[in-house]
Amino acid sequence: MSSFYDINSKSRGTAHELLTLVDNGRYDPTINIDYFPDTDGYDQPSYWTSTPYASNDTNAWIVAFTSGELWWEGKSTRWRIRAVRGTPYGAYDNFIIPGDGTITDAGSGLMWQQCNFGQTWNGIECTGVANTCTWEQALAYVGGLQDTNYLGYNDWRLPNRNELQSILDYSIYDPATAFPNTVAEDYWSSTTYNSQHTAWSVDFYRGTPDFLPKDHEGYVYVRAVRGGSCQSECLLSIKYKAPISAKLKKDKKLKLKISGGAGFDPAGAVDAGPFSVVKGPKVNTKKGFVQITVLVPAGFPSGSVGIRVGECYGEIFIL
Repeated sequence: MSSFYDINSKSRGTAHELLTLVDNGRYDPTINIDYFPDTDGYDQPSYWTSTPYASNDTNAWIVAFTSGELWWEGKSTRWRIRAVRGTPYGAYDNFIIPGDGTITDAGSGLMWQQCNFGQTWNGIECTGVANTCTWEQALAYVGGLQDTNYLGYNDWRLPNRNELQSILDYSIYDPATAFPNTVAEDYWSSTTYNSQHTAWSVDFYRGTPDFLPKDHEGYVYVRAVRGGSCQSECLLSIKYKAPISAKLKKDKKLKLKISGGAGFDPAGAVDAGPFSVVKGPKVNTKKGFVQITVLVPAGFPSGSVGIRVGECYGEIFIL
């Protein structure tokens, strides 16, 4: 049975901590109900965090588990709570800047591109003007970084929503991060929302996640990431022959080699989303990967497709 409380009633997790429960591969509710069975996606499942809203401390952040959104409400409003214990999660301003065009978050191990899309690293600093783009242009840009071995690395990727949120600092705003050279606007994530035509972005003015049409380009920026692992999610590394075109005239078989970091079990149950698995899974426990072959239907629309192995999640992209 669920009850509603004002913000002062009991201990709550911070905004960072409660957001770790959001499962971007699910919707209504955006949480694994096997572990949190009382989180009803229909009956206004918003939960208080202990984090005040930086620009107006009469408000505080809530997480809505219908959609996975983060928003603020007046502290006298009554919402649900979920208590947490243990070492506080989320280190802010924990950045290592070696002066080579990268910035590493010591908390997550993620290595970030210091420059934004549209800027150039000249060996000392980022020059030029940060540009906005559509979601597909963001994917193509990151693919170009891979192809050119940017700064000596060929595994750059567009960050997922959790990775972008990991560099937010909810105690400040405009921008809501201590990360250098950040525009106080939205940045694209690789994570598709509950539609093949929309994707999550993160607003670095306040710190809110937004979902936008993938062809939107008015104020959405791009910063690539590589390595590490975001502590809020078990992530998959999926290797396949790319690019896959959305203009396929006939069905196409696609082989996927899937591995992962901490928490990955190659023998876990495979869920290929809208794709049928036509071969496999072939598990290699010794080397820590699983191979499957999926069938991509003719005319499948552009966008990202979520793949699960056990509790781990990753995405492949149709361009």
